[in-house]
Amino acid sequence: MFRGGIVFNIASFVLVIIWYRPLQLPLKIEASDLWRWDGTIGRAKYVTLGSILVVLKFCLDYFVSSTFFHKSWTILEYFAPGYATATHASGNDIQFYLTMLALSLPFAWTGSVLTIRRLRAAQLAPWLLIFFYVPLLNLVFFKILSWAPSIQHDGESGELKRVEYNQEALANMAEDEVDRAIVRRAETSATTEVVKERVSAEGDYSRIVDFLVAAAAPIIPTLVLVYLSVLVFGSYGYGLFVALPFVISIAAPLIFAAREKRSMIACMAVSLTSMAIVYAALLIFAFEGIVCLLMAAPIAAVIAAGGGLLAYYIQKRHHGNRELPRLLGGFLLLVPLIMFIEVHAEPRSPLYAVTTSMQVDAPPEVVWKHVVAFSRLPEPADSELIFKAGVAYPIEAKIYGHGPGAVRHCIFSTGTFVEPITVWKEPELLRFSVREQALPMKEFSPYKDIHPPHMEGYLVSKKGQFFLKRTENGGTLLSGTTWYQNHMGPPLYWRVWSDQIIHAIHRRVLAHVANLSVVNEEVGSCSTNCR
Repeated sequence: MFRGGIVFNIASFVLVIIWYRPLQLPLKIEASDLWRWDGTIGRAKYVTLGSILVVLKFCLDYFVSSTFFHKSWTILEYFAPGYATATHASGNDIQFYLTMLALSLPFAWTGSVLTIRRLRAAQLAPWLLIFFYVPLLNLVFFKILSWAPSIQHDGESGELKRVEYNQEALANMAEDEVDRAIVRRAETSATTEVVKERVSAEGDYSRIVDFLVAAAAPIIPTLVLVYLSVLVFGSYGYGLFVALPFVISIAAPLIFAAREKRSMIACMAVSLTSMAIVYAALLIFAFEGIVCLLMAAPIAAVIAAGGGLLAYYIQKRHHGNRELPRLLGGFLLLVPLIMFIEVHAEPRSPLYAVTTSMQVDAPPEVVWKHVVAFSRLPEPADSELIFKAGVAYPIEAKIYGHGPGAVRHCIFSTGTFVEPITVWKEPELLRFSVREQALPMKEFSPYKDIHPPHMEGYLVSKKGQFFLKRTENGGTLLSGTTWYQNHMGPPLYWRVWSDQIIHAIHRRVLAHVANLSVVNEEVGSCSTNCR
Protein backbone atom coordinates (compact mmCIF):
# COMPACT_ATOMS: atom_id res chain seq x y z
CA MET A 1 0.00 0.00 0.00
CA PHE A 2 2.88 2.36 0.64
CA ARG A 3 4.42 1.91 -2.81
CA GLY A 4 2.17 4.48 -4.48
CA GLY A 5 2.93 7.07 -1.81
CA ILE A 6 6.67 6.49 -1.95
CA VAL A 7 6.74 6.75 -5.74
CA PHE A 8 4.64 9.92 -5.62
CA ASN A 9 6.89 11.64 -3.09
CA ILE A 10 10.02 10.79 -5.07
CA ALA A 11 8.36 11.99 -8.26
CA SER A 12 7.30 15.24 -6.59
CA PHE A 13 10.89 15.90 -5.63
CA VAL A 14 12.05 15.18 -9.20
CA LEU A 15 9.37 17.52 -10.56
CA VAL A 16 10.81 20.34 -8.47
CA ILE A 17 14.35 19.55 -9.62
CA ILE A 18 13.52 19.72 -13.35
CA TRP A 19 12.16 23.26 -13.15
CA TYR A 20 15.69 24.38 -14.13
CA ARG A 21 15.71 27.35 -11.80
CA PRO A 22 17.34 27.40 -8.36
CA LEU A 23 14.85 27.93 -5.56
CA GLN A 24 17.07 30.59 -3.96
CA LEU A 25 16.36 29.50 -0.42
CA PRO A 26 15.79 30.78 2.20
CA LEU A 27 12.59 32.44 0.98
CA LYS A 28 10.53 34.97 2.84
CA ILE A 29 7.19 33.17 3.18
CA GLU A 30 4.31 34.78 5.05
CA ALA A 31 1.14 33.10 6.29
CA SER A 32 -0.95 35.54 4.27
CA ASP A 33 0.58 34.08 1.08
CA LEU A 34 -1.81 31.16 1.52
CA TRP A 35 -5.07 33.11 1.27
CA ARG A 36 -4.73 36.65 -0.10
CA TRP A 37 -5.56 37.37 -3.75
CA ASP A 38 -3.76 40.69 -4.22
CA GLY A 39 -0.18 41.17 -5.32
CA THR A 40 2.15 38.83 -7.16
CA ILE A 41 4.38 35.88 -6.34
CA GLY A 42 7.73 34.83 -7.78
CA ARG A 43 8.67 31.54 -9.37
CA ALA A 44 10.76 30.24 -6.50
CA LYS A 45 8.09 30.83 -3.87
CA TYR A 46 5.38 29.39 -6.13
CA VAL A 47 7.33 26.17 -6.75
CA THR A 48 8.24 25.79 -3.08
CA LEU A 49 4.76 26.38 -1.68
CA GLY A 50 3.12 24.35 -4.45
CA SER A 51 5.36 21.33 -3.91
CA ILE A 52 4.91 21.43 -0.14
CA LEU A 53 1.13 21.66 -0.46
CA VAL A 54 0.95 18.79 -2.96
CA VAL A 55 2.94 16.43 -0.73
CA LEU A 56 1.01 17.56 2.37
CA LYS A 57 -2.32 17.03 0.59
CA PHE A 58 -1.39 13.52 -0.49
CA CYS A 59 -0.17 12.54 2.99
CA LEU A 60 -3.34 13.91 4.61
CA ASP A 61 -5.62 12.14 2.13
CA TYR A 62 -3.70 8.89 2.55
CA PHE A 63 -3.89 9.10 6.35
CA VAL A 64 -7.63 9.85 6.48
CA SER A 65 -8.48 7.27 3.81
CA SER A 66 -6.53 4.40 5.39
CA THR A 67 -7.15 5.25 9.07
CA PHE A 68 -10.83 6.18 9.16
CA PHE A 69 -12.26 4.47 6.09
CA HIS A 70 -9.80 1.56 5.62
CA LYS A 71 -9.42 2.30 1.93
CA SER A 72 -6.29 2.49 -0.18
CA TRP A 73 -5.31 5.83 -1.73
CA THR A 74 -3.04 6.44 -4.70
CA ILE A 75 -2.05 9.41 -6.83
CA LEU A 76 -4.45 8.20 -9.54
CA GLU A 77 -7.39 9.15 -7.31
CA TYR A 78 -6.74 12.77 -8.30
CA PHE A 79 -7.10 11.84 -11.98
CA ALA A 80 -9.73 9.08 -11.83
CA PRO A 81 -11.97 9.14 -8.72
CA GLY A 82 -13.04 5.60 -7.91
CA TYR A 83 -9.72 3.79 -7.85
CA ALA A 84 -9.66 3.80 -4.06
CA THR A 85 -13.01 2.02 -3.91
CA ALA A 86 -12.59 -0.18 -6.98
CA THR A 87 -11.90 -3.31 -4.94
CA HIS A 88 -13.20 -2.09 -1.58
CA ALA A 89 -16.70 -0.89 -2.39
CA SER A 90 -18.92 -0.35 0.64
CA GLY A 91 -21.99 1.50 1.79
CA ASN A 92 -20.05 4.48 3.14
CA ASP A 93 -18.57 5.55 -0.22
CA ILE A 94 -20.65 8.75 -0.28
CA GLN A 95 -19.48 9.70 3.21
CA PHE A 96 -15.91 8.87 2.19
CA TYR A 97 -15.89 11.11 -0.88
CA LEU A 98 -17.70 13.94 0.90
CA THR A 99 -14.97 13.83 3.55
CA MET A 100 -12.21 13.86 0.93
CA LEU A 101 -13.95 16.76 -0.83
CA ALA A 102 -14.10 18.75 2.41
CA LEU A 103 -10.37 18.13 2.95
CA SER A 104 -9.58 19.41 -0.53
CA LEU A 105 -11.40 22.77 -0.22
CA PRO A 106 -8.66 24.63 1.75
CA PHE A 107 -6.02 23.33 -0.66
CA ALA A 108 -8.15 24.35 -3.66
CA TRP A 109 -8.44 27.88 -2.27
CA THR A 110 -4.72 28.18 -1.53
CA GLY A 111 -3.75 26.74 -4.90
CA SER A 112 -6.12 29.14 -6.66
CA VAL A 113 -4.78 32.26 -4.95
CA LEU A 114 -1.17 31.23 -5.53
CA THR A 115 -1.89 30.54 -9.20
CA ILE A 116 -3.76 33.83 -9.71
CA ARG A 117 -0.87 35.79 -8.20
CA ARG A 118 1.65 33.87 -10.34
CA LEU A 119 -0.43 34.55 -13.48
CA ARG A 120 -0.54 38.21 -12.54
CA ALA A 121 3.23 38.30 -12.07
CA ALA A 122 3.80 36.68 -15.47
CA GLN A 123 1.13 38.93 -17.04
CA LEU A 124 -0.90 35.96 -18.25
CA ALA A 125 -4.69 35.94 -18.50
CA PRO A 126 -6.34 35.23 -15.10
CA TRP A 127 -8.91 32.88 -16.67
CA LEU A 128 -6.07 30.42 -17.35
CA LEU A 129 -6.72 29.40 -13.73
CA ILE A 130 -9.08 26.77 -15.16
CA PHE A 131 -6.04 24.65 -16.09
CA PHE A 132 -5.30 24.40 -12.36
CA TYR A 133 -8.46 22.28 -11.99
CA VAL A 134 -7.93 19.97 -14.98
CA PRO A 135 -6.39 16.68 -13.75
CA LEU A 136 -2.92 15.94 -15.09
CA LEU A 137 -2.88 19.01 -17.32
CA ASN A 138 -2.33 20.99 -14.13
CA LEU A 139 1.09 19.35 -13.81
CA VAL A 140 2.12 20.78 -17.18
CA PHE A 141 0.53 24.10 -16.21
CA PHE A 142 2.55 24.09 -12.97
CA LYS A 143 5.68 23.56 -15.03
CA ILE A 144 4.83 26.56 -17.22
CA LEU A 145 4.12 28.89 -14.31
CA SER A 146 7.34 27.87 -12.60
CA TRP A 147 9.20 28.76 -15.81
CA ALA A 148 7.47 31.99 -16.86
CA PRO A 149 9.48 34.96 -15.50
CA SER A 150 7.74 37.84 -13.76
CA ILE A 151 7.28 40.94 -15.93
CA GLN A 152 7.62 44.41 -14.47
CA HIS A 153 4.79 46.60 -15.75
CA ASP A 154 5.82 49.90 -17.35
CA GLY A 155 3.72 52.65 -15.78
CA GLU A 156 1.85 55.22 -17.81
CA SER A 157 4.10 58.01 -16.48
CA GLY A 158 7.11 56.65 -18.31
CA GLU A 159 5.19 56.47 -21.57
CA LEU A 160 3.95 60.02 -21.17
CA LYS A 161 7.46 61.27 -20.59
CA ARG A 162 8.57 59.76 -23.86
CA VAL A 163 5.67 61.40 -25.72
CA GLU A 164 6.33 64.84 -24.16
CA TYR A 165 10.01 64.57 -25.05
CA ASN A 166 9.16 63.85 -28.69
CA GLN A 167 6.78 66.82 -28.90
CA GLU A 168 9.33 69.17 -27.33
CA ALA A 169 12.04 68.01 -29.74
CA LEU A 170 9.69 68.58 -32.68
CA ALA A 171 8.87 72.12 -31.50
CA ASN A 172 12.56 72.98 -31.25
CA MET A 173 13.34 71.82 -34.80
CA ALA A 174 13.99 74.55 -37.34
CA GLU A 175 11.19 75.05 -39.84
CA ASP A 176 13.45 74.23 -42.80
CA GLU A 177 14.54 71.01 -41.16
CA VAL A 178 10.91 69.95 -40.87
CA ASP A 179 10.38 70.73 -44.57
CA ARG A 180 13.43 68.71 -45.56
CA ALA A 181 12.21 65.80 -43.47
CA ILE A 182 8.87 65.88 -45.29
CA VAL A 183 10.57 65.90 -48.69
CA ARG A 184 12.79 62.96 -47.78
CA ARG A 185 9.76 61.04 -46.56
CA ALA A 186 7.95 61.63 -49.88
CA GLU A 187 10.98 60.53 -51.91
CA THR A 188 11.30 57.26 -50.07
CA SER A 189 7.60 56.40 -49.87
CA ALA A 190 7.49 54.70 -53.30
CA THR A 191 10.59 52.66 -52.55
CA THR A 192 9.17 51.70 -49.18
CA GLU A 193 5.96 50.37 -50.74
CA VAL A 194 7.92 48.15 -53.14
CA VAL A 195 10.03 46.81 -50.28
CA LYS A 196 6.92 46.16 -48.18
CA GLU A 197 5.34 44.12 -51.00
CA ARG A 198 8.51 42.07 -51.42
CA VAL A 199 8.85 41.53 -47.67
CA SER A 200 5.17 40.59 -47.43
CA ALA A 201 5.54 37.93 -50.15
CA GLU A 202 8.68 36.56 -48.57
CA GLY A 203 7.00 36.72 -45.16
CA ASP A 204 4.01 34.67 -46.33
CA TYR A 205 6.31 31.97 -47.67
CA SER A 206 8.41 32.06 -44.51
CA ARG A 207 5.30 31.74 -42.31
CA ILE A 208 4.12 28.69 -44.25
CA VAL A 209 7.52 27.03 -43.87
CA ASP A 210 7.67 27.93 -40.18
CA PHE A 211 4.14 26.56 -39.71
CA LEU A 212 4.93 23.20 -41.31
CA VAL A 213 8.27 22.85 -39.54
CA ALA A 214 6.69 23.63 -36.15
CA ALA A 215 3.80 21.22 -36.76
CA ALA A 216 6.15 18.39 -37.78
CA ALA A 217 8.83 19.04 -35.14
CA PRO A 218 7.22 16.93 -32.35
CA ILE A 219 6.94 13.76 -34.48
CA ILE A 220 10.17 12.00 -33.49
CA PRO A 221 10.03 12.69 -29.72
CA THR A 222 6.33 11.77 -29.76
CA LEU A 223 6.94 8.40 -31.43
CA VAL A 224 9.70 7.70 -28.91
CA LEU A 225 7.37 8.50 -26.00
CA VAL A 226 4.55 6.41 -27.52
CA TYR A 227 6.96 3.50 -27.84
CA LEU A 228 8.03 4.00 -24.22
CA SER A 229 4.45 4.09 -22.93
CA VAL A 230 3.04 1.23 -25.00
CA LEU A 231 5.89 -1.24 -25.39
CA VAL A 232 8.06 -0.49 -22.33
CA PHE A 233 5.58 0.55 -19.63
CA GLY A 234 2.61 -1.27 -21.18
CA SER A 235 0.39 1.72 -20.41
CA TYR A 236 -2.52 3.17 -22.37
CA GLY A 237 -3.38 5.80 -19.80
CA TYR A 238 -3.22 9.47 -18.88
CA GLY A 239 0.41 9.88 -19.90
CA LEU A 240 -0.34 8.69 -23.43
CA PHE A 241 -3.80 10.15 -24.05
CA VAL A 242 -3.68 13.37 -21.97
CA ALA A 243 -0.17 14.53 -21.00
CA LEU A 244 1.53 13.78 -24.32
CA PRO A 245 -1.09 15.50 -26.56
CA PHE A 246 -1.11 18.52 -24.23
CA VAL A 247 2.67 18.86 -24.38
CA ILE A 248 2.67 18.49 -28.17
CA SER A 249 -0.03 21.13 -28.52
CA ILE A 250 2.02 23.60 -26.45
CA ALA A 251 5.41 22.81 -28.00
CA ALA A 252 4.34 23.25 -31.64
CA PRO A 253 3.03 26.85 -31.26
CA LEU A 254 6.06 27.86 -29.19
CA ILE A 255 8.35 26.60 -31.95
CA PHE A 256 6.17 28.39 -34.51
CA ALA A 257 6.52 31.64 -32.52
CA ALA A 258 10.33 31.48 -32.35
CA ARG A 259 10.76 34.31 -34.94
CA GLU A 260 7.71 36.43 -34.28
CA LYS A 261 4.55 36.57 -32.22
CA ARG A 262 1.62 34.61 -33.64
CA SER A 263 -2.13 35.10 -33.46
CA MET A 264 -4.44 32.95 -31.36
CA ILE A 265 -5.90 31.26 -34.46
CA ALA A 266 -2.42 30.50 -35.80
CA CYS A 267 -1.32 28.95 -32.49
CA MET A 268 -4.42 26.75 -32.26
CA ALA A 269 -4.14 25.80 -35.95
CA VAL A 270 -0.53 24.65 -35.63
CA SER A 271 -1.46 22.64 -32.52
CA LEU A 272 -4.28 20.81 -34.31
CA THR A 273 -2.14 20.31 -37.42
CA SER A 274 0.70 18.89 -35.33
CA MET A 275 -1.73 16.45 -33.69
CA ALA A 276 -3.01 15.36 -37.11
CA ILE A 277 0.56 14.80 -38.35
CA VAL A 278 1.36 12.74 -35.25
CA TYR A 279 -1.74 10.60 -35.83
CA ALA A 280 -0.70 10.05 -39.44
CA ALA A 281 2.76 8.99 -38.24
CA LEU A 282 1.22 6.51 -35.76
CA LEU A 283 -0.72 4.99 -38.64
CA ILE A 284 2.26 4.90 -41.04
CA PHE A 285 4.60 3.34 -38.48
CA ALA A 286 1.95 0.75 -37.52
CA PHE A 287 1.52 1.87 -33.91
CA GLU A 288 -2.26 2.02 -34.33
CA GLY A 289 -5.08 1.37 -36.73
CA ILE A 290 -7.60 3.79 -38.18
CA VAL A 291 -10.52 2.92 -35.89
CA CYS A 292 -8.62 3.33 -32.62
CA LEU A 293 -7.14 6.62 -33.81
CA LEU A 294 -10.63 7.88 -34.64
CA MET A 295 -11.83 6.87 -31.18
CA ALA A 296 -9.00 8.82 -29.54
CA ALA A 297 -9.37 11.83 -31.87
CA PRO A 298 -12.10 13.74 -29.94
CA ILE A 299 -10.17 13.97 -26.68
CA ALA A 300 -6.95 14.73 -28.57
CA ALA A 301 -8.64 17.57 -30.49
CA VAL A 302 -10.00 19.17 -27.31
CA ILE A 303 -6.63 18.92 -25.56
CA ALA A 304 -4.81 20.28 -28.62
CA ALA A 305 -7.12 23.30 -28.80
CA GLY A 306 -6.57 24.00 -25.10
CA GLY A 307 -2.81 23.60 -25.43
CA GLY A 308 -2.70 25.91 -28.43
CA LEU A 309 -4.66 28.53 -26.53
CA LEU A 310 -2.31 28.34 -23.55
CA ALA A 311 0.73 28.53 -25.84
CA TYR A 312 -0.68 31.67 -27.45
CA TYR A 313 -0.66 33.52 -24.13
CA ILE A 314 2.82 32.23 -23.29
CA GLN A 315 4.38 33.49 -26.53
CA LYS A 316 2.35 36.70 -26.38
CA ARG A 317 3.91 37.73 -23.08
CA HIS A 318 7.24 35.93 -23.21
CA HIS A 319 8.24 36.01 -26.86
CA GLY A 320 11.99 35.82 -27.34
CA ASN A 321 12.62 34.37 -23.90
CA ARG A 322 15.87 32.43 -24.04
CA GLU A 323 14.58 29.87 -21.57
CA LEU A 324 11.94 28.53 -24.01
CA PRO A 325 14.19 25.61 -25.11
CA ARG A 326 14.55 24.65 -21.46
CA LEU A 327 10.78 24.68 -21.08
CA LEU A 328 10.39 22.31 -24.04
CA GLY A 329 13.15 20.09 -22.65
CA GLY A 330 11.36 20.00 -19.30
CA PHE A 331 8.20 18.82 -21.07
CA LEU A 332 10.11 15.87 -22.56
CA LEU A 333 11.14 14.84 -19.05
CA LEU A 334 7.72 15.44 -17.54
CA VAL A 335 5.75 13.11 -19.84
CA PRO A 336 7.74 9.89 -19.18
CA LEU A 337 7.73 10.76 -15.48
CA ILE A 338 3.91 10.88 -15.53
CA MET A 339 3.86 7.55 -17.36
CA PHE A 340 6.19 6.05 -14.74
CA ILE A 341 4.01 7.29 -11.86
CA GLU A 342 0.88 5.93 -13.51
CA VAL A 343 2.33 2.46 -13.97
CA HIS A 344 3.75 2.22 -10.43
CA ALA A 345 0.85 3.73 -8.49
CA GLU A 346 -1.05 0.44 -8.13
CA PRO A 347 -3.88 1.25 -10.56
CA ARG A 348 -7.02 -0.89 -10.39
CA SER A 349 -9.78 -0.64 -12.90
CA PRO A 350 -13.31 -0.69 -11.44
CA LEU A 351 -15.68 -3.43 -12.53
CA TYR A 352 -18.24 -1.79 -14.80
CA ALA A 353 -21.67 -3.24 -15.60
CA VAL A 354 -23.61 -2.68 -18.83
CA THR A 355 -27.25 -3.83 -19.01
CA THR A 356 -29.45 -3.82 -22.11
CA SER A 357 -33.13 -4.84 -22.08
CA MET A 358 -35.63 -5.78 -24.77
CA GLN A 359 -39.30 -6.78 -24.78
CA VAL A 360 -39.98 -10.21 -26.35
CA ASP A 361 -43.46 -11.35 -27.40
CA ALA A 362 -42.95 -14.88 -26.15
CA PRO A 363 -43.05 -16.54 -22.69
CA PRO A 364 -39.80 -17.05 -20.72
CA GLU A 365 -39.93 -20.84 -21.30
CA VAL A 366 -39.59 -20.29 -25.05
CA VAL A 367 -37.05 -17.45 -24.80
CA TRP A 368 -34.84 -19.47 -22.45
CA LYS A 369 -34.03 -22.08 -25.11
CA HIS A 370 -32.64 -19.41 -27.43
CA VAL A 371 -30.73 -17.63 -24.69
CA VAL A 372 -28.75 -20.72 -23.71
CA ALA A 373 -27.73 -21.29 -27.33
CA PHE A 374 -28.77 -19.64 -30.56
CA SER A 375 -28.32 -20.30 -34.27
CA ARG A 376 -26.10 -18.33 -36.61
CA LEU A 377 -26.84 -14.62 -36.87
CA PRO A 378 -27.00 -12.78 -40.21
CA GLU A 379 -24.17 -10.48 -41.21
CA PRO A 380 -24.29 -6.99 -39.66
CA ALA A 381 -26.66 -4.62 -41.39
CA ASP A 382 -25.47 -1.39 -43.01
CA SER A 383 -26.89 0.52 -40.04
CA GLU A 384 -24.54 -1.34 -37.68
CA LEU A 385 -21.56 0.82 -38.60
CA ILE A 386 -19.62 -0.05 -35.48
CA PHE A 387 -19.37 -3.68 -36.61
CA LYS A 388 -18.64 -2.71 -40.20
CA ALA A 389 -15.68 -0.73 -38.81
CA GLY A 390 -14.09 -3.90 -37.41
CA VAL A 391 -15.46 -4.19 -33.86
CA ALA A 392 -16.03 -7.85 -32.94
CA TYR A 393 -19.64 -9.02 -33.20
CA PRO A 394 -21.41 -12.25 -32.11
CA ILE A 395 -22.14 -14.91 -34.72
CA GLU A 396 -23.41 -17.98 -32.89
CA ALA A 397 -23.71 -19.55 -29.40
CA LYS A 398 -23.35 -23.22 -28.46
CA ILE A 399 -23.79 -24.99 -25.14
CA TYR A 400 -21.90 -28.09 -23.96
CA GLY A 401 -23.58 -29.73 -20.99
CA HIS A 402 -26.58 -28.80 -18.86
CA GLY A 403 -26.93 -26.85 -15.64
CA PRO A 404 -24.16 -25.29 -13.55
CA GLY A 405 -20.79 -26.43 -14.83
CA ALA A 406 -21.89 -26.50 -18.46
CA VAL A 407 -19.75 -24.47 -20.86
CA ARG A 408 -21.18 -21.98 -23.28
CA HIS A 409 -19.21 -20.97 -26.39
CA CYS A 410 -20.18 -17.60 -27.85
CA ILE A 411 -18.53 -17.34 -31.25
CA PHE A 412 -17.52 -13.84 -32.38
CA SER A 413 -16.11 -12.55 -35.65
CA THR A 414 -12.63 -12.44 -34.05
CA GLY A 415 -12.70 -15.64 -31.98
CA THR A 416 -14.62 -17.42 -29.23
CA PHE A 417 -15.70 -16.49 -25.71
CA VAL A 418 -15.56 -19.52 -23.42
CA GLU A 419 -18.18 -19.04 -20.68
CA PRO A 420 -18.56 -21.62 -17.87
CA ILE A 421 -22.10 -21.51 -16.44
CA THR A 422 -22.21 -20.53 -12.75
CA VAL A 423 -25.98 -20.10 -12.25
CA TRP A 424 -28.64 -22.08 -14.15
CA LYS A 425 -32.09 -21.09 -12.91
CA GLU A 426 -34.43 -22.03 -15.70
CA PRO A 427 -36.25 -20.04 -17.07
CA GLU A 428 -35.22 -16.95 -15.11
CA LEU A 429 -31.48 -16.52 -14.80
CA LEU A 430 -28.42 -17.72 -16.71
CA ARG A 431 -25.12 -16.43 -15.32
CA PHE A 432 -21.63 -17.28 -16.49
CA SER A 433 -18.00 -16.30 -16.02
CA VAL A 434 -15.54 -15.67 -18.87
CA ARG A 435 -12.57 -18.03 -19.05
CA GLU A 436 -11.34 -17.06 -22.51
CA GLN A 437 -12.28 -14.19 -24.77
CA ALA A 438 -11.90 -13.10 -28.37
CA LEU A 439 -10.09 -9.99 -29.56
CA PRO A 440 -12.24 -6.86 -29.19
CA MET A 441 -11.78 -5.82 -32.81
CA LYS A 442 -9.88 -6.21 -36.04
CA GLU A 443 -8.09 -2.99 -36.95
CA PHE A 444 -8.18 -1.25 -40.31
CA SER A 445 -4.67 -0.37 -41.41
CA PRO A 446 -2.60 0.08 -44.58
CA TYR A 447 -0.78 -3.07 -43.49
CA LYS A 448 -2.11 -6.60 -43.81
CA ASP A 449 -2.03 -7.46 -40.12
CA ILE A 450 -1.63 -5.04 -37.24
CA HIS A 451 -1.86 -6.08 -33.62
CA PRO A 452 -1.49 -3.19 -31.12
CA PRO A 453 -0.88 -4.33 -27.51
CA HIS A 454 -4.23 -2.94 -26.34
CA MET A 455 -5.97 -5.70 -28.29
CA GLU A 456 -5.29 -8.09 -25.42
CA GLY A 457 -5.72 -7.55 -21.70
CA TYR A 458 -7.03 -3.97 -21.72
CA LEU A 459 -10.76 -4.44 -22.36
CA VAL A 460 -11.52 -7.54 -20.29
CA SER A 461 -14.91 -9.22 -19.96
CA LYS A 462 -15.25 -10.82 -16.52
CA LYS A 463 -18.78 -12.26 -16.39
CA GLY A 464 -22.26 -11.94 -17.82
CA GLN A 465 -25.86 -12.96 -17.39
CA PHE A 466 -29.31 -13.15 -19.01
CA PHE A 467 -32.30 -12.33 -16.84
CA LEU A 468 -35.82 -13.20 -17.98
CA LYS A 469 -38.86 -11.60 -16.33
CA ARG A 470 -42.43 -12.55 -17.22
CA THR A 471 -44.56 -9.55 -18.14
CA GLU A 472 -48.29 -9.06 -17.51
CA ASN A 473 -49.21 -9.78 -21.13
CA GLY A 474 -47.41 -13.15 -21.04
CA GLY A 475 -44.30 -11.93 -22.78
CA THR A 476 -40.72 -11.61 -21.49
CA LEU A 477 -38.54 -8.71 -20.48
CA LEU A 478 -35.12 -10.00 -21.52
CA SER A 479 -32.06 -8.30 -20.01
CA GLY A 480 -28.43 -8.97 -20.83
CA THR A 481 -25.63 -7.75 -18.54
CA THR A 482 -21.86 -7.76 -19.02
CA TRP A 483 -19.35 -6.97 -16.29
CA TYR A 484 -16.00 -5.80 -17.61
CA GLN A 485 -12.82 -3.87 -16.83
CA ASN A 486 -11.17 -1.26 -19.03
CA HIS A 487 -7.49 -0.68 -18.29
CA MET A 488 -7.21 2.41 -20.49
CA GLY A 489 -7.30 6.00 -19.29
CA PRO A 490 -8.94 8.35 -18.83
CA PRO A 491 -11.49 5.75 -17.65
CA LEU A 492 -14.53 8.00 -18.04
CA TYR A 493 -13.67 8.75 -21.66
CA TRP A 494 -12.98 5.20 -22.72
CA ARG A 495 -15.97 3.91 -20.78
CA VAL A 496 -18.23 5.90 -23.10
CA TRP A 497 -16.82 3.96 -26.06
CA SER A 498 -16.76 0.54 -24.36
CA ASP A 499 -20.31 0.90 -22.98
CA GLN A 500 -21.69 1.77 -26.40
CA ILE A 501 -19.86 -1.15 -28.02
CA ILE A 502 -21.20 -3.60 -25.43
CA HIS A 503 -24.72 -2.19 -25.78
CA ALA A 504 -24.49 -2.75 -29.56
CA ILE A 505 -23.40 -6.37 -28.99
CA HIS A 506 -26.25 -6.89 -26.53
CA ARG A 507 -28.83 -5.43 -28.91
CA ARG A 508 -27.63 -7.68 -31.72
CA VAL A 509 -27.96 -10.82 -29.55
CA LEU A 510 -31.25 -9.83 -27.89
CA ALA A 511 -32.88 -8.94 -31.20
CA HIS A 512 -31.85 -12.32 -32.64
CA VAL A 513 -33.14 -14.18 -29.59
CA ALA A 514 -36.42 -12.23 -29.79
CA ASN A 515 -36.89 -13.12 -33.47
CA LEU A 516 -36.16 -16.81 -32.85
CA SER A 517 -38.51 -16.88 -29.88
CA VAL A 518 -41.38 -15.20 -31.72
CA VAL A 519 -41.02 -17.53 -34.70
CA ASN A 520 -40.88 -20.56 -32.38
CA GLU A 521 -43.97 -19.36 -30.52
CA GLU A 522 -45.88 -18.84 -33.75
CA VAL A 523 -44.92 -22.29 -35.04
CA GLY A 524 -45.94 -23.90 -31.74
CA SER A 525 -49.24 -22.05 -31.75
CA CYS A 526 -49.92 -23.11 -35.34
CA SER A 527 -49.19 -26.77 -34.54
CA THR A 528 -51.57 -26.69 -31.58
CA ASN A 529 -54.36 -25.10 -33.62
CA CYS A 530 -53.87 -27.59 -36.46
CA ARG A 531 -54.39 -30.48 -34.08
